Amino acid sequence: QTLVGLGKVVSGQIDATKAVQGPISIAKNIYGGVWNWQNFWQMTGLLSLVIGIINILPIPALDGGHVMFLIYEAIRGKPVPDNAMKVIQTIGVVLLMSLMVFVIFNDIWRAFMK
Repeated sequence: QTLVGLGKVVSGQIDATKAVQGPISIAKNIYGGVWNWQNFWQMTGLLSLVIGIINILPIPALDGGHVMFLIYEAIRGKPVPDNAMKVIQTIGVVLLMSLMVFVIFNDIWRAFMK
């Protein structure tokens, strides 16, 4: 479901501002003002699974990005040049940080607009 949902966000079938949740929305949805151990452990497991799936995507700076570079090296027979690797990894980090900022500001916006 994670990959299907991600595909729908990327293709524009689902509005990204409604599809992604940051820490504020996650906590609100889990607890809704009431602590529940079962919800806590279920969400902890789900978050762990989602983080694992996202981590294997071929995005530079994540493990999937490293695998992508290893596949490139296996096909070409030589590694990606260091300068290119630095630029690609930097772009990956900037994209991930931008996504984090977007998600957190989106959460704050939703919290105050309701």
